[in-house]
Amino acid sequence: MAHRDATVGAAAIVYRHVELPGCGRRPERRNVGITRGGGSTSPAPRLVSPSVSVVVPTFRGAQRVRECLASLVAQTVSPDRVEVVVVHPGNDAEIPALVDDLRAKHSRLNLRMVEARGPDEGQARNVGIAAARGDYLTVVDPDDRPGPDYLEALLEEADPGVVTVAVVAEPDGRGSTDPALRRVAGRTLLASELPALFGSHTGTLVSTELARSAVVDPGLRSGADHAYWLSLFAQRQFRFRVLRAGDDATYHRMTRPSSSQGDDGFFDVVRRLECMRALEGVPRTDPSVARVARAVAEDLASGINSHLRAHPDQRPRVVAEAETMGVREVPWSTVNAGLARDLAICYCFPPDNDTSGLVAAKRIRGRGVVTDVVSHDLSWIRDVDPLSLRVPGEFLGRHHVVRGTASFTGWTHLSRFAKEAVATVDRWEAEQGSYATLYSRAMAVSSHYAAALVKARRPEIRWTAEFSDPMRFNIFGEERPDEVAWDWLSHELADAMCAAGHQPVLRPEEGLRLFEWVERLVYALADEITFTNDQQRRLMIEHCEDPALAQRAMEISQVHAHPVLPRPFYELAPVDLDRTDDAVQLAYFGAFYQTRHLGDLVQALLRLRQDERERLRLRVYTPDPSRLTLELARLGLAGTVTAHHYRPVLEFLNLTTHFDVLVLDDARTSGSHDVNPYLPSKLSDYRGSGTPIWAIAEPGSVMSSLQFEYESTLGDVDQAVAVLRELVRERVST
Repeated sequence: MAHRDATVGAAAIVYRHVELPGCGRRPERRNVGITRGGGSTSPAPRLVSPSVSVVVPTFRGAQRVRECLASLVAQTVSPDRVEVVVVHPGNDAEIPALVDDLRAKHSRLNLRMVEARGPDEGQARNVGIAAARGDYLTVVDPDDRPGPDYLEALLEEADPGVVTVAVVAEPDGRGSTDPALRRVAGRTLLASELPALFGSHTGTLVSTELARSAVVDPGLRSGADHAYWLSLFAQRQFRFRVLRAGDDATYHRMTRPSSSQGDDGFFDVVRRLECMRALEGVPRTDPSVARVARAVAEDLASGINSHLRAHPDQRPRVVAEAETMGVREVPWSTVNAGLARDLAICYCFPPDNDTSGLVAAKRIRGRGVVTDVVSHDLSWIRDVDPLSLRVPGEFLGRHHVVRGTASFTGWTHLSRFAKEAVATVDRWEAEQGSYATLYSRAMAVSSHYAAALVKARRPEIRWTAEFSDPMRFNIFGEERPDEVAWDWLSHELADAMCAAGHQPVLRPEEGLRLFEWVERLVYALADEITFTNDQQRRLMIEHCEDPALAQRAMEISQVHAHPVLPRPFYELAPVDLDRTDDAVQLAYFGAFYQTRHLGDLVQALLRLRQDERERLRLRVYTPDPSRLTLELARLGLAGTVTAHHYRPVLEFLNLTTHFDVLVLDDARTSGSHDVNPYLPSKLSDYRGSGTPIWAIAEPGSVMSSLQFEYESTLGDVDQAVAVLRELVRERVST
């Protein structure tokens, strides 16, 4: 007997190696191009008569091993192309005797035995992979029985850049084959198209070199296979090639792995969550790896969804389990599919980084009820932030994203969105039953128009419509001019208003204006209206020229400030600010408009003495930092103020906790509005951070009525200078 060390990936595994006659002969080769890390050499001819190592981890008794090895002896492939590596824990004397007996009876069989330390299946696989000498490798569970053509069929399709997969027969009493594999038999597929295979170590053929590029984590109770296969994919982005169906080449599972313990099968849910957590441990900077990881997680989530459809009352238990386990990236939309009785139509919604969409997502989280969502793809005009889907998180049900060019105006586009939204709702209700409630949110008027159509066709649904800002008038107090076209949608909505006892428009000769009518539709058809502040409600309703509609809108409306996310959201995406402690650190987050800008603050900084400015640092996070940087340099403030690009929402939340002061400026509405109807949504995010706020408020605005740590009046530069000097004095005194 000989002792040797075998290195598998980064882990060194010590095993005892038993040499048997006929082992280790290597076939004649040509020069072979091996694909590594997604690249390849050229040309890459196929191997000549590739050999295969069959790894059999044995921890379930000699009788099962005997039947398994008998099926390997019966393989039709030439014996000189096969070696069988039996891995045993060293505490079962029957297995070495069995190996000796088989070797004596089948002298042409290349049979080796290696000993793994400890009764762990993952460790046994690592030892077997390290010991393998074949060009390719397959793992056969001792409970299973490959058909006689199994190895030959796999080797015929062997390719270094492909993982070959046999059709699997399940132990259901009939030996029926896996329907998912049967449907794709004979095809070569992207790894993301067969995500279930990432959870199995059997029935596949992989190059030994690739198999050794990662290790199976013995410490994982569940998810070791998922993490291992994803790690392999990160090394070489392989495809799956599924063998053609045929009983002689089928991999027969003889026992079904235990997927549940207890009466309700919740153990399988826990196992799937553990697998998701294991996937999160694999680096995925490569977009292809991230895409495959998502596909595998979605497949795991589908199994949890199946459980919840049978046990819907256990959804809170699933949520609590995921939180306890620290699983960060659960595909909740898949987990919750078909469970929602609440619906949201929000043209803007995560993962697009849009303020209105994020507020809608916070509303859904705040309600705490699983909600299906229809939104529109904004990726051509907004940054895409996949992690923003953690805001609705475990309360997001199905999510249908309407594709196509995004637009916030234009009746044709709006009509198309409404049509697809309603068709989606029809399909979902046909599958899972009627919805009880409907929520929509606008700035984007398409949200309310599509929701009004749903309400018109389902009078029993309870519709809550939220306005983020006035629709009819823009920030300058000017009426928005877009017109409504008369088509199927406008006719149906006009009929719905009439049926509700309200006229679509008071002056028929003037037609319908897009933004005015959306307010009137909501006032007429909604069951509840949400405004974000009382001055917004007063201004919008007072401009409604139909007294009956205005009265109804006031009666069914409520004021709800923008929601604040729970504190843990501020810690999910830590950001290194790289700050200095010798200066007061201020931050401003937001875009600049004619009615909202940092003019007061910039002028105040310019009035300070040089020694005072040196104790201040202002970071501005905005969509166009390059333009701002040039302006700051022109003003001589480059050392005091720095411009940075917007950050994803979770990073933004974390950033707000790092500063000494957060700057919040009001909209300038004097001369354009009777009252200031605006309240920045980022106020709620600032409040949640716990960081002191400096409010630059317009007299009479909502902001001016609130309490802040630091305050100055919009347009009063002297007050802004006083605030800056107060901040400097506080820093000097501490």
